[in-house]
This record gives sequence, C-alpha cells and structure tokens, in this order.
Amino acid sequence: MLTRAFADSVPNADRNGTGPASEPGFCTGDLREALRFAAILLPALFVYGSVITTFTMSIDNEFPDTFDQDIGLGRWAISLLKRLLLADPYAAYITPVVFVVFLSLAVYIVGRTLRLSDSMLVVFGFLSVSFPALFYQVDFNVQSDAVGIGLALGAVSAPLFLQALRADRPIARRIALFFAACATTAISTATYQSLFTMGPGIVLLVLTEKIARGGKPPVARLAGPGILWLATSFVLFRLVSHGLQSVLSVSPSTYFATQIGWTHASFPASVSSAIRNAVTLCLGGNYYGNGIYLLATLACIAGIVVMLRHRRPVGAVLLAAILVLPFALNILLSFSFPPRTYVFQGFSFAYLIVFFLRFGLPARFVRPAAFAATCGALWFGTHVLASLVFADQMSWRADIVLAEQIEQRLHSAIPDYRDGVTPVYFHGGIQRANRWKPRGSDIYGTSFFHWDGGNNLRISNFMRANMIGEVRMAPLSRVRAIMGRIGPQPVFPATGSVFMLGGVAVVRLGIEPGTLQTLPE
Repeated sequence: MLTRAFADSVPNADRNGTGPASEPGFCTGDLREALRFAAILLPALFVYGSVITTFTMSIDNEFPDTFDQDIGLGRWAISLLKRLLLADPYAAYITPVVFVVFLSLAVYIVGRTLRLSDSMLVVFGFLSVSFPALFYQVDFNVQSDAVGIGLALGAVSAPLFLQALRADRPIARRIALFFAACATTAISTATYQSLFTMGPGIVLLVLTEKIARGGKPPVARLAGPGILWLATSFVLFRLVSHGLQSVLSVSPSTYFATQIGWTHASFPASVSSAIRNAVTLCLGGNYYGNGIYLLATLACIAGIVVMLRHRRPVGAVLLAAILVLPFALNILLSFSFPPRTYVFQGFSFAYLIVFFLRFGLPARFVRPAAFAATCGALWFGTHVLASLVFADQMSWRADIVLAEQIEQRLHSAIPDYRDGVTPVYFHGGIQRANRWKPRGSDIYGTSFFHWDGGNNLRISNFMRANMIGEVRMAPLSRVRAIMGRIGPQPVFPATGSVFMLGGVAVVRLGIEPGTLQTLPE
C-alpha cells in the first residue's frame, strides 16, 4: 500500500526504463518485492563491509550511557530504542548491520514510492547506498542503528502522507493515514533532527517525477496539507520531548544557538558565506567523498534544460530544490554543518542521476551509462569508506598505545598514584599527525587525546572503555588553582611531563590547556 503512493497519477510506462511499478517476470508478489529489496541490500552490505567487519572506537563512542544526553537533545527515539530494542550503547558487527539494513529499506521505500522500473530501482539503490554522506553517520555507533531506523520511518512518512490526500479513500482512513505520517515523521526526527527533511524531500521527488512523465503537479493542492503535516509532526516531536524531559528530570540542551551564523557576522557576510558554502557542496567540495556530487549537479543542470525545453518550469525549479535540499540548513542558518547531517544527499544524488539517465540521454546510451554509474558508485563508495575506517583504526590503535604509556607513567612517576582515587588532570592535547587520515574526513582518524585541544572527559572515558585505567577527573576548582604553575614542565612523553601538583596528578599533553568545561565542579 505504502509503495503505491500517487499510483493513480503516474503513467504505467515511460521511455528509458521508467516503466510500470510491476513488470512481468518469473515471480510476483512478496518474492518479487524481496528480490527488489535484496538488489539494494547486497550492494549496501558490500559498501559498508569495512565498517561491519572492522570495529574501531571513534569520537563519541567512548561514553557508556548517553540516555539522558539524548533525552536532553530531543533524540528520545534513540534513548527508547537503545533501552528497549537495540544494543546499548552498541555492539560490534550488529550495530552497523542494523544501520545498513534500515538504510536499504529506506532506499527501497523511496524507489517504490517513485514507481521506478526494476532496472532503474537497482541503479537508484546502488547510487543511494554508495554515496558517502551517511558514512559519517555510521561512525557514531552510539546512535547509528537508531538513525537507520529513523531513515526508514522518514521514508515511510511520505507515502503515508500522499495516500492521505487521495480523494477515493474513506475520510476516516485518510485521517488515520495523515496522523500516521505525522507520527512517523516525529519519531524519525527524534532519532536525528536532520531527518525532518526526509518526508518533504521524497514528496519533492514524487512531484518532479510526475511532471517529468507529463502530469500536472498538484503543488498548490499539496501546499496546505504539507504545511499542516510538518507543523503537526514538529508539535508532536516537541511535546514528547518536553514530556519525557519533565518526567525523567532531564534538562533540555541544544547546539542550535551556536549554529546560527547570522548572529556571528554581518548580514552581507552571512549571505556570502551561505552562498559560498552551498556552491562548494554542489561542486563536490567541503568533505572527503563529496567530489562525486559534482555529477549530480551536472545531471541537475541537464535535467533543468530538459524541463525548460518541454516548457515545464515548475519541474526545473523542483530539480534545483532537490539538488540543494540536503544543505538547506546551511543556507538558512549560514552555518557549515558536518557531513553526517546531510542525510538526504544520497537520495538527491541518486535521483538526479537516474533522472538524467531516463530523460536526458538517447535510449541507446541508457544501459551502458547506467552500468557505468552503478559500477563507479560502488567502487567509489567502497573505497572512500574503507579509507575512512582504516584511518580510524590506525588512530584508535595509536591512542591505545598512548593511553597504556600514560597509565604506566602515572604509576612509575607518582608512587602513591591509585587508579580511580588520585585526581588526574590532562593538560592540553597531543599534536600527532595521522598519515592515513584523508583531508576533510571530519572525526574519522582523529585522536581522543587531541579532540577539543584536550578533553579530560573524553580521555578518561576512553581509558575506561578500553579497560586501560580508571581515571578520576580532577575538579575544576583544583585545576584552576594549579594552572599557573604548570608552565615550566615538559610535554609528554618527556621525562617530568607527569607529576603531582597541589594534590593533582598532572599529565601534560600539550602547551596550552584544552577545554575545561567538562571537568567536574
């Protein structure tokens, strides 16, 4: 039912592989749907194989319990899923597998909602799961499996909404479908707020597809219900967030205030920054692996020309909107968000390429171009993620060696040192180059002993999580009292870099102090 959204308004056939939703074949029904899903899942498992088979501990994965933190951030779906269903905080192998399965399900739902032919569904699937943006999400084991479920729920919300608009449905059923769309959108948003763009993004794809196939887009008819859908979903998300925070006595927290670029620069500078950031992303810059998005930009330009040639200006506008939708917050807030927030970028990339294959190429070139696109995307995505995972693995190994050296030095340099009893302060962060870390690879390959210029909470949790030592962090007041006397001491691993000062075991990792906000009061 869900995958037949807009079925009454989409032609049964079109050129270059846009054919009917169900084509004749050797099998039908559930088995055929299972094969379609498998055609997406198998390449996804191949692309994400390096993550599935190689566990590494990266930034944020050192925390043993993020339940209250997620509740405070409004990510209550993560908290509930982790406590009731998923590995808490995570488990090697199964956590990334869950992410990949539900990512593949989301791609399958989107492809079936668009009623792509079987061949184009496969191309769409290969391109979507191979795109690197979500590689930066799967690295966060503490949430990636829940985010995968959120992706699938976000994908479901769009066909539910579109079905609710069909006039041939009983009114009671339409109301039920509408509130189901709101509920799935709210839960999806509660796994990761950037997933709020999933539902509207899929609706844009459906409208573009309808225009491309010669239909008249009901944009005006969708505007009112669409706004009501998103507003109701947001209100539901906020009500549940505030309710759980109140019941569980968790203080709300947010990064949003620090991510509004307009408050940190003049209006002209903010506009210039937003445009420059969007152009950089569309041209394949900003982060490692995004270079392939330039193909989507070129396909979008070609698609716009096709739309205008057929006098479909609304379709041209929608194609441009699909291209920049993943970066909408960057543009609206004039802020450069990390690549893990571009959750819709893989879908935009895949659709724009598939659109160009069907409507921008002569029929004789479609199959070879589709084959080249799928093979190229598969190779590129697998290579990018394997490089990222290897950089992470090498950094993790080096951090373990460093942590063991620090633990040994604490005991040898300070005879009275006792794990978990003697307060410890790590001053600053190490300066260590990771030759395997690709440029622009965000948190991949970053040392726990370098993050934030030295973060005592992360370092102590890292040593505890890897069962190297139990570190008791020194209180902020005692650290401030000794800060002025640390200057003359050398930096680790030099002799004298670990010492007692004012009843605190000091490990000097860097020249300047790192972040002090995470120290206990």
